[in-house]
Amino acid sequence: MATSNSFGLLSPDSPTPQPTSTNKNVSTSQSAPKVSALNQAPSKTIDKEKSDIRDLRTWNQKDRKWLLRDNVRVKIFQGSGPTAQVICQVSKYLFNVASNKAPELLVGRHRNEVHLPSDIDPMGVRLLIRELMRIVHHRSQAGRMTGTTTYNDLVMHCAAVMLGMEMYTHHNFMWHMAIFKNELISYEDIDAVCALPVCMDTPSTRIFDSVARTLAYNVRKDYIPDVDDFDAYLETNERLRDAITAANRKYLTWSKHEEHRARMREREAKQAEWEKKNEEWNARHGQVANQRKKEEAALWASKKAQEKKVGASMREKLRSNGKFDVEERRMYEKIFGKHPPKGH
Repeated sequence: MATSNSFGLLSPDSPTPQPTSTNKNVSTSQSAPKVSALNQAPSKTIDKEKSDIRDLRTWNQKDRKWLLRDNVRVKIFQGSGPTAQVICQVSKYLFNVASNKAPELLVGRHRNEVHLPSDIDPMGVRLLIRELMRIVHHRSQAGRMTGTTTYNDLVMHCAAVMLGMEMYTHHNFMWHMAIFKNELISYEDIDAVCALPVCMDTPSTRIFDSVARTLAYNVRKDYIPDVDDFDAYLETNERLRDAITAANRKYLTWSKHEEHRARMREREAKQAEWEKKNEEWNARHGQVANQRKKEEAALWASKKAQEKKVGASMREKLRSNGKFDVEERRMYEKIFGKHPPKGH
């Protein structure tokens, strides 16, 4: 008959260790780690939907060492198939807690193997696992790792990204990227970046592309202090030279496109300004025209009323043989086309 396992929730296939009750009144053969709710990983690079990811640096030493309680190990291979070589091994409990990609990385009959591309640098994986073990065996809450060499820090971060453990190396990676973007990068650091295996410089890091774009910007702005030495160095680094040339060519195309867009925006602004002035002119002159029409209509109405009055007076004097005045005489000549009769 199978015996009950007080750590049934913490099988090697379980993604995260679950704490059991710590009530002193309950007797247990072995106490599980007391994982605090504050142990959520603070790194922005971790998928926030995976709420079971814990930051080992916030655990106490007893809880961290508890992850090494069994000999269930995960083997990390370089390559796959019969030519695969073991890089290192790590506790499966520790791997499940530290990696946010454990369910998709673990393969094999017992799900205790991880296969990475054959052209990676295995030193990055070894440095990463060494850092994890430093965190596990730290006497108190383990702080962030301190930087070593540029290449070691970058290759370790690349390995961490591939294994889903970037929260433990992200700060060092961002520190190096800030140095690359805000200061003139040294030739040693350029060599370190160019030495990274292409398969490890994933789209989430793009270290080489970032450095190439920064150097291309420095070339455009004439910030390189030793242009001749830099040109001589690029002759020995064809990949970087091509990347800088491509970046500057892309910038030139983008610059021309931006100039075209700027001209189009200027043209549209002038067109809008002309249309606005045209509307104002039409409105202003329309008001003047309307006022002129009203004045002309009033003038013609006044003239017609005056002519009507003069015509009525003229006809009355014709009947009564009265004397025409100047306006009545003109009205008579206008109507009959001849001078008025004598006596009028």
